[in-house]
Amino acid sequence: MIGVGLQLYSIRDDKTDLLTKLGLVAAMGYKGIEFASFDELPAKAIKARLGELGLTPIGSHQGIDLLDASKADKALEYHAEVGCGYIAIPWAKYEGEEAVKAAAERINEVGRKAAGMGIRYLYHNHNHEFERIGGRYVLDLIMENTDPKYFGLQLDTYWVQYAGVDVVGYMKGVKGRLALIHQKDMKPGEAMEICEVGNGIMDVGAITRLGDEYGIPWTIVEQDRCVDYAPLECVRISAETFRRLGYLA
Repeated sequence: MIGVGLQLYSIRDDKTDLLTKLGLVAAMGYKGIEFASFDELPAKAIKARLGELGLTPIGSHQGIDLLDASKADKALEYHAEVGCGYIAIPWAKYEGEEAVKAAAERINEVGRKAAGMGIRYLYHNHNHEFERIGGRYVLDLIMENTDPKYFGLQLDTYWVQYAGVDVVGYMKGVKGRLALIHQKDMKPGEAMEICEVGNGIMDVGAITRLGDEYGIPWTIVEQDRCVDYAPLECVRISAETFRRLGYLA
């Protein structure tokens, strides 16, 4: 069964220290963690804490500067020591097809190196990747110009819907590159505001079932903004939704 994890960016505004946060998240029932930051802690300290709590280190978001050769090796070694299986580019923007192709060359290099350390390199989308270049979605161009052996997709389903694209239909089209799923929910109305999973209009059940059917190991809650509740309450509500759907104990 697909596991449910939390991207810690969701609770960045909570001032609790990282190791304590991990305990709070585990108590909610989440089984995996995706890091936004490691707070400069030693990898062995994080790995030990995750082990105590029975949490899986899914991976992390690392900025596009990871493509700088001087930074990639150290970052990959750290992630491997923690036990992370994935690293995702959280945000990027490319102006034109040539910019995509230029970035793809370095992405493939980092992806190849990551694969040699047991880590899968991924791209995390927002809505602007559904703008078109030459009639093609930017996200499709990124996937077409990168090597599927070394680079996959972490699909943020909220941003797909925000862009006006059918989420389940798009998931079916990228089945071969889909590695992880990000979920949050969308309030009804023209503003399409972010909300807790289960408190909006997205078909959370259909998205999660399809991910499960495809053998995707993790769907990850990432609530970019917490408006109606404090961050820890937001992610608790999302956990309860996945519990009702049968994906958390």
